[in-house]
Amino acid sequence: MKILICRFLIFSLVLLVNFPVFGQQKDTTQIEETKIYTIAENRPIFEGGQDNFYKIISKNLKLAEKSNVTGSRVFIEFVIDTTGKMTDFKILKSNFSKKNNEGFLKTLDSISENYTWKPAVHKGKKVFYRMSLPIILRLSE
Repeated sequence: MKILICRFLIFSLVLLVNFPVFGQQKDTTQIEETKIYTIAENRPIFEGGQDNFYKIISKNLKLAEKSNVTGSRVFIEFVIDTTGKMTDFKILKSNFSKKNNEGFLKTLDSISENYTWKPAVHKGKKVFYRMSLPIILRLSE
């Protein structure tokens, strides 16, 4: 009898461990919607193309210290959401001063409020997309 009860308890324990309780299952729909892609079937496109994006940056760029910035390189990263809005700006690498980095991020924030991208599309759906771009400054005096 004790062997039968032990086997029943072990069997019950195995069942409890291997089968999740319904209330504890993860909601994967929300995770799938916020996945950020770096490769997609159709990459995001800026209004008027990539060259227009660079022109708008140079037109709107406000730097605290303008001396010795010609030839400066800034590597930026940001996310383009499913509506085409730029978010989550980061400077990956820069030879700017801290003040100029802050000014550059403010410029990107300002551009994101006024311009949008055509969102990335993957498997027929608009998706979040992480962009990384190099920017080389050639400022005229």
